[in-house]
Amino acid sequence: MTKTITQTVKFKGASAKDVYGIYMNSKKHSDATGAPAAMTKKVGEKWTAHKGYLRGTNLLVKANKTVVQTWRTKGWKADSVLTLQFDDTPEGCELTMVHALVPEDAAAHIKTGWTNMYWKPFKAYIKSKN
Repeated sequence: MTKTITQTVKFKGASAKDVYGIYMNSKKHSDATGAPAAMTKKVGEKWTAHKGYLRGTNLLVKANKTVVQTWRTKGWKADSVLTLQFDDTPEGCELTMVHALVPEDAAAHIKTGWTNMYWKPFKAYIKSKN
């Protein structure tokens, strides 16, 4: 069985372009998360994050707006699908994440992992740049 994780995160003081840029730029992604990442903006190309523990392929990339990727950890037998939607709001950026086909036994860990390994560090990175 698989699960779908949906999260909506608000990044005050950062535009959709800013948050998209942190996720999709290897250096910014690495700096924000504190772990090496090799990101790409090209459809069909492979990416890695967290020293290669996470990996996948870009399925759809709309600059500053939408990213759809296959996504898996080293221990998973099959890919999950990650969709990130970046929207500008009067306060900053609202990011909507839908992470589908997550193995049921990993869902709780992945859900907290997004907050602890991505959203909190991204917010701290944005704050450090303002």
